[in-house]
Amino acid sequence: MNSGVQDAQNITWKLVAKLRWNAGDRLLETYEAERLPVAEFNGEQCMHNTREMEKTGFLTQDKGFLSIIETDEGEEARNAIAEGIKAQRDLVASHGQQFGFQYDSSAVVPDGTEMIESSVAEYRSTARPGARAPHSWVKSRGDVISTIDVYDGGFTLFTGPDNPAWASSADRLREELGIPLRVWGLGTDLVPVDETVADLLDRYGLEAAGALLIRPDGFVGFRSASRPDDEYSALKNALSEILDLARIE
Repeated sequence: MNSGVQDAQNITWKLVAKLRWNAGDRLLETYEAERLPVAEFNGEQCMHNTREMEKTGFLTQDKGFLSIIETDEGEEARNAIAEGIKAQRDLVASHGQQFGFQYDSSAVVPDGTEMIESSVAEYRSTARPGARAPHSWVKSRGDVISTIDVYDGGFTLFTGPDNPAWASSADRLREELGIPLRVWGLGTDLVPVDETVADLLDRYGLEAAGALLIRPDGFVGFRSASRPDDEYSALKNALSEILDLARIE
């Protein structure tokens, strides 16, 4: 069921992009490239969880087994159940499986950094392109919110505090391409709570002049860790790659 909800989230913004933002057909093809590996892993993990649950006696219909479980004869069975229960952590606390999967497709612009992988139970946050953009607590207009709360169905650009050229480039591209693109300055529009601006930037792998482009589904599409030669070209080419638009030279 979780996989199905995630599938719908993935394909919905791509259909919107095709119908409203003139995205190319290749964007729709990334649906399978991104979601099939995740769905297959979730299915395999589901079967693994079922096998592990069997070790706890949870699914047993053996009345004889149940009748001796509290007797001396049932010690071996109790020990087996105790060991089986330890394996249930991945089932009840699968944070890494739920939040840590990463996409590899033409709708993601790689930045050459190594993947930080999560386990089934442990979620290791990363802002590497293809990963879910990490959550951070920030203040915006006096209110404490999550960075996730600023997503509004379009593209989101997080910028470092020392490079206003990202915002002006985004303004141009919003008009030229007709794509919803909202800019938030880290440390200016979004002020960190209980940490420094440097800590906030580090969570997203950015220097003070870098920027992070987040897709409508909350996944990182492009990251420029530092100041590029030309912010406008870097951002336009990233959007063109993600949406299968014509690239500029």
